[in-house]
Amino acid sequence: MASRTLQQQVRAREMDYERQQAQKLKEKKEKKRQKLVDRLNELWREEQEARIEALAEECAIALRCIGQSHAAAALFVQKQEALKMDRHRQAVLNQHRESSRFKTALQKERVRRKLESDPLMVAKRRKNVKDSAAQWERSLGRYLSHKAKFRLLSRGFSGGVPGT
Repeated sequence: MASRTLQQQVRAREMDYERQQAQKLKEKKEKKRQKLVDRLNELWREEQEARIEALAEECAIALRCIGQSHAAAALFVQKQEALKMDRHRQAVLNQHRESSRFKTALQKERVRRKLESDPLMVAKRRKNVKDSAAQWERSLGRYLSHKAKFRLLSRGFSGGVPGT
């Protein structure tokens, strides 16, 4: 029986040794697995941080674009308002000029009608026209009687009004 117990003891030791070896192997595998999990988690975190950083950069770019768009829109609105004010001011000036022209034309028309209706004014005007025409004829006659007459005739001047 003693030998059996010795065999049992040897068997028990072998089993303990195998159990210890299996436990060591299991612990070693568990450590490897834990290292792999830690490494994968670290890679995942790095990837997530890079992705978050890229998204933050995209967000910043988008916000900058939105800000620039808002600034451009505000500038556009300001320019439109300034243009609207300029157009309004120009319209007021044009209206004032038009009103002034109309008043001037109306005044001239009133004077013309008054002159046409007043026989003394009509006679005075005719006299002024006749005097002006007579003065023109005298000055033309004096001009043509000088030496310039030959030069004018050689250039094709045919009497009457110069330049015809």
